Amino acid sequence: HTRSSRDWSSDVCSSDLQSRQVAQEESNRQTQLLMREIASHRETDAQLQLAKQVADQANQAKSRYISNISHELRTPLNGILGYAQLLDDDVALPDHAKHAVGVIKRGGDHLLSLIEGTLDIARIESGKLTLDVKPVRLADLLQQITGLIENEARAKRLRFVADLDEALPEAVRADERRVRQLLLNIL
Repeated sequence: HTRSSRDWSSDVCSSDLQSRQVAQEESNRQTQLLMREIASHRETDAQLQLAKQVADQANQAKSRYISNISHELRTPLNGILGYAQLLDDDVALPDHAKHAVGVIKRGGDHLLSLIEGTLDIARIESGKLTLDVKPVRLADLLQQITGLIENEARAKRLRFVADLDEALPEAVRADERRVRQLLLNIL
């Protein structure tokens, strides 16, 4: 029994047609998978964008809260520090009272620096931190800082020695308040 060339040709065409159909079905299946993947990525991107917007709004609300609470804390603290300064300037005040006033002033100054530090964090997060860079007499600044630390150390019955090099530059360009805050925090 022999097959005719027409039968064979028909079988080859049928097989070729089936192969094309299988290939087309696989291509369609892959296309559908790819379209689902793209849709999934779009949905994820939209969710991420929404989460970013929510986080930005929360961050802005936090910054407003920090600014408001800082103002509310600073107002009475300035009054406390003002009266402490008046008491400290009173020459008739006994030594033990002057010591107590010094403790009040140091505590108030520390709270004020904490409030400023908190505000600085909010400014950094919002991209609004600015530096007040100008010439600073370095030796004077370091003497002020060491004077504060010496007093605090003495109050804690500690010995603090500052060995400042006489070869310091007369002035440096810096934000004096932030350099002072940094050095006081380190010390």
